[in-house]
Amino acid sequence: MTNLRVLIVHQAVSADSPLDELDVLEEVREVRLALKSLGHHVSVLPMTGKLEEMLRSLRRRRPDCVFNLVESLLGFGGLGTVATALFDAAQIPYTGNGTAALALTTDKVATKRALRLAGVKTPGWVTTQDHDSFRAGPHVFKPIAEDASVGLDANCLQQVRSIAQCRREIAHRNQRLERAVFAERFVEGREFNVSLYGAGSSPKTLPVAELRFDGYRERNLPTLYGYRAKWDKDSFEYRNTTREFNAVPADRELCRQVSQIAKKTWLALGCRGYARVDFRVDATSEPYVLEVNANPCLAADGSFYSAARHARLDFPQLISDILKTAVAD
Repeated sequence: MTNLRVLIVHQAVSADSPLDELDVLEEVREVRLALKSLGHHVSVLPMTGKLEEMLRSLRRRRPDCVFNLVESLLGFGGLGTVATALFDAAQIPYTGNGTAALALTTDKVATKRALRLAGVKTPGWVTTQDHDSFRAGPHVFKPIAEDASVGLDANCLQQVRSIAQCRREIAHRNQRLERAVFAERFVEGREFNVSLYGAGSSPKTLPVAELRFDGYRERNLPTLYGYRAKWDKDSFEYRNTTREFNAVPADRELCRQVSQIAKKTWLALGCRGYARVDFRVDATSEPYVLEVNANPCLAADGSFYSAARHARLDFPQLISDILKTAVAD
């Protein structure tokens, strides 16, 4: 499969965009080089909020496939699905998840409701309007419709005694972050993620990754993958958060279990192309799905490609497989 006209579309960024937004430029560079090495004709289109202009441009260019790297629009992750809706309107195949799966997984609370219906365990939650399985204790406060650990700072983990207290904190954070926030019961334990790719009905799982939070407790930091750990290279969190793939024998059954749950999650949410499922595992080795990133970063230092490397997939091969799935659909 060579000589396809592939259009990489990504969110427009500026020099003063936050680090999680600027990262897409490195992703574009790496994907572009991989596509060109595979013999495809590649062009790049930054996506702006001028939707009529974007739709005209898509129809004028008429690529064989769009490689979708749009993670947000106008600085909001919840608007990322506008891109795939435009690709649908232009009737152009595109990589990754479709609009319905992206819309569902972008809304973390809607995802949790869908997981509960599918029999997949997920921690209880509180919103301004409803709650599920509430019990007093530590809760993580995070935006409903953002990824890249946006809003997860050193104070996002709070002890709460009641739903009323929880909702007061939600209201405060809604105003401060200018985004809708919810509270999720914190699962004390270990953190894992599973990356998957392939056709909607038959995903392949990549090696299970565990995140390690070295020295966090000594500094009274919450043991979760926050914004600084992901993006601030000068921070303690960034330097002391590691990703490990070589499961010890005692963890092999746990890794098998989370891989199976990740597949079940993929199927329940209608995923295709590629995605990552994030887990917390409690002291009894019970896994809970936290959320699903249906448009994970593909850059070489990201979790998805790190897992692919451990599966002995080189980057061009991974990009080729993702592209083949999109064109085949």
